[in-house]
Amino acid sequence: MASLAVPALAADGSTVKTVEDATVTIDSVHATENGSVVVGGSYSCEYRTTVDLEAGYLGHLDPADGSGFAQGLYCGPKARAFTVEVPLDDLVIPGRPGTAEVRLTGAQGEVLEYVTADRSVDWADAKPDWESYILKADAAGAAAKIDVALKCVVGAQYWVRLAVWEADGPKGATRSPLTPCESGTARTTISVPGDGPAHTDGADVTVTMRLETGDGAVLNERSIGTRFGY
Repeated sequence: MASLAVPALAADGSTVKTVEDATVTIDSVHATENGSVVVGGSYSCEYRTTVDLEAGYLGHLDPADGSGFAQGLYCGPKARAFTVEVPLDDLVIPGRPGTAEVRLTGAQGEVLEYVTADRSVDWADAKPDWESYILKADAAGAAAKIDVALKCVVGAQYWVRLAVWEADGPKGATRSPLTPCESGTARTTISVPGDGPAHTDGADVTVTMRLETGDGAVLNERSIGTRFGY
């Protein structure tokens, strides 16, 4: 990944901290509108000092990779929140898994702490109950197969509406059958018929997903730009 240097290891494999103890947590990773992610968490040090913080991210399914910095931060015994924007070199798809990493270094470049966490990228304004994720789009002739995931309220029923737009290819829309929410999450693949020649694998495509209640009230709507087969 956007490799941040790993701290030195002792003979037994444990991390060597050359100055004071420090603690870092990674609490969130969310997407931005400009194709980056923001890694958020907290940090603290046993003694008051000045630190630099570097955050990196690598998608497990995506080739998206990058790192970002926050320099000259005050660090003391009381935990402080941080957010670092990480520019990426390719698309990032909310809902897909990845690994975030954070390295905290002291004034002389010594590594105070290094942590990693497997985190799915989320929307910046993700909702706690009803939420939609468009995970992948595959070309299937004039149709598009869209892999979707969602969060829902157990016992409620919902519709999923999908619209697919390829600039030089078919456009189409469809609605799933009325579906009960049984476990609080769901994942399925929905075929969206198109009106024209076959979709092109690798072509840029815009997919919009709208989640509705059984009586048609809109719960959530998300849209992403991606590529077929990505």
